Amino acid sequence: MAENLLGMRPSINLLPVDGSPSLLAYEPSRFERMRYGLGDVLSRMGLSNYRAHRFANQLLGQSGVDETGATRSFGAADLLPFAATPGAVEDYRNATGLLGTGLAAAGLGLSMVPGGGAAKKGLDAAGDAARGIINTIDLRKLDVPEAIQVARSEQHLMQDKSGQYIGAPRGVKTPEDIAAMRQKFDAQVEAGIEGADWYPRARTFNEEIAGPVVPGLDRPQAQSLAAAEQALFSAQATPDTNMGFALQAHNHYEAGRPMDKVRTGAQARNYNTARDENRLPNLGPKTAIYGGHLDNLVPEPTTGTNDIWHARGFGYTNADGKTFSRALSAQEHRFLDYETMLAVARARDRNLGGRSDWTAGEIQAAPWVAGKGAAEAERRGIPLEEGVAIAAKTYPDYGPKYTAYSTSEQIPGKSTGLLGDLIDAPYAQKQAFTDRANWIDETGRDPMYGELGMYSRRSDQGPGFYINSKGVGESNPVTVGKPLVSYRTDEMEGGLLNISQVDERALDAVEAVRGLIDFQEGAAWNKIITHATSGKDRAGFAIDIGRMPTADELAQVNKIVSAKGYGMGNTENGVALLDFEERSGTAAEKAMKSMEPQLRQVFPDVPWTPSTVLRGRQASGYIDQASDLAKEKAGSGRATRRMIANLVRLRRVAPDYYEKLLNSKSVSKKARANLDRLEEFGGKGQRKDYEEFLEVLGEGGLNALLARIKKLGFQGLPAIGGVALGSSLLQTEGSNDPM
Repeated sequence: MAENLLGMRPSINLLPVDGSPSLLAYEPSRFERMRYGLGDVLSRMGLSNYRAHRFANQLLGQSGVDETGATRSFGAADLLPFAATPGAVEDYRNATGLLGTGLAAAGLGLSMVPGGGAAKKGLDAAGDAARGIINTIDLRKLDVPEAIQVARSEQHLMQDKSGQYIGAPRGVKTPEDIAAMRQKFDAQVEAGIEGADWYPRARTFNEEIAGPVVPGLDRPQAQSLAAAEQALFSAQATPDTNMGFALQAHNHYEAGRPMDKVRTGAQARNYNTARDENRLPNLGPKTAIYGGHLDNLVPEPTTGTNDIWHARGFGYTNADGKTFSRALSAQEHRFLDYETMLAVARARDRNLGGRSDWTAGEIQAAPWVAGKGAAEAERRGIPLEEGVAIAAKTYPDYGPKYTAYSTSEQIPGKSTGLLGDLIDAPYAQKQAFTDRANWIDETGRDPMYGELGMYSRRSDQGPGFYINSKGVGESNPVTVGKPLVSYRTDEMEGGLLNISQVDERALDAVEAVRGLIDFQEGAAWNKIITHATSGKDRAGFAIDIGRMPTADELAQVNKIVSAKGYGMGNTENGVALLDFEERSGTAAEKAMKSMEPQLRQVFPDVPWTPSTVLRGRQASGYIDQASDLAKEKAGSGRATRRMIANLVRLRRVAPDYYEKLLNSKSVSKKARANLDRLEEFGGKGQRKDYEEFLEVLGEGGLNALLARIKKLGFQGLPAIGGVALGSSLLQTEGSNDPM
């Protein structure tokens, strides 16, 4: 039995002409074979299946082909306009073969129909033009000066018989059309000049969150991985949603719980397989260029990313004239590469924005920002300038949305009896003590979260305010760590948005370890999820004043909010108000209404706008160790057991995070630094149990601590009783806690 045009099995599943169902083999008539054959040809040349077969039917009927398939008059040249439709131009080089195959399936040949010779010549010419533009020099393989020089030759400007420039937007047929297209694009570049640094800022952000290059690494550097993750999930996504998908994939993999679906199952498989094989995920031609623009470790790509937005900037539309939304053909990609580099040359020649070093990435970003800004302005009913400012946002602008805040101090807790004079010491002395041993690595980031494999922004330092176990307010230097977290929709809580469980447990465990190493009465982290728009539990508040508050401002805020049952935590641009009463969103709004006038007085220099105070779902952790670490209760065992319980919970949901924390080098380094600091500031001998604890950690980290406890028991360590740690403790401790 013969195959049909698309190589499918024959007509056993075809329906009769009258549409009645049939389970028997059906042999189509010659007319139907002609209709199916021509329809398939037109479909493969760019028409939708429906339009292709509908036109084939009309064409055969109008050309005098009757139901028997007899040919009285058939103009094959009538097919040429459809071969030139956008989306089909990549088939030009095979057009003759396609048409021949289609006509053969219909029982015809070009030589058998009127106009066949002319059709063949026309198709041959179109194929030559298409092959011609593809055979131009590939600018992507050149450096920028070379690419500009080649582009200036305009070797890509080739026309078909109708005058249409191959690969250009529909209707661009004359030099005047080319000039108008370029003038319009340049105007968009100038309108979006505010967003021209979109890629450079994104590259700098990835360098910040990923950290420095690690020599001799047997897997991709973290900076390159971050860029590839963003590229993988970039299609039809904003930088905001793109970052959300990338963090979901990244953090869950680092935690040892790779996700089966991140946006799509295929993308998750691509990502997880690449990570398993110690390589970057597979990217397409467009996303690979995009990823290159985001990676500081690779030379910036010569050409831009030819996505739908860039195509729209040059005037491309769909076949029906509507907004461009399809994939670009190879010829269109080549045309855009040349026109993009010519736009770079014009911007450099004009010294646009006072600069002569424009790149393709910047030339692409600027009109994208202009177009998106105009759309945002129209959609929101805001001035164009505000719309452009929104469109200019890139990854660092959305960083705070995905940032949790860990707050740590170095001054030992009042109840511990360690270096008690420091609490009342001048702030400068407290700062010197803090600087001697803090949790900031050489890149300015939190080292523990980096070791877990989590991305982290640079930590902030400033004053903190804390009511100690004696009820007295302390103003101490504070370090605010800024790990990036992923979010989940929690089905256990009615589909509400929360921090992913793997990251929540990591925050708890890291801060529990940190708090015990530094002998703090409390260890904490916080995040007010202001983009969570549903749920009656949104009772926390994020107050954004654009900077870290002063010590005096924090003391005033604490007095105001504590009277309403709120706690306070540091953030990068203000404070988080933490609800300790589990009130409803309505009750929270009522509380804020009464607090806001007083808060405004604390910050008279801050312009109070609707975004200054945002209500959201509170995600936080607090490990209260004031009683556990009290000097008179040394040996109770509660503080270390609490820390171990947090490690157990981490291991259950994030086994790889757990293993990396046990092997943390920064834990050992900080323990040794704390020991040296104790001696320098006169604290040696005040808490022997604490010193032995630090010595064990300093020698071998948390693994050494667990081994020591299993072998010798808790005796001699801080706030730990004399019961030995059995092999089952890490399996059973905290087993009553939900995960």
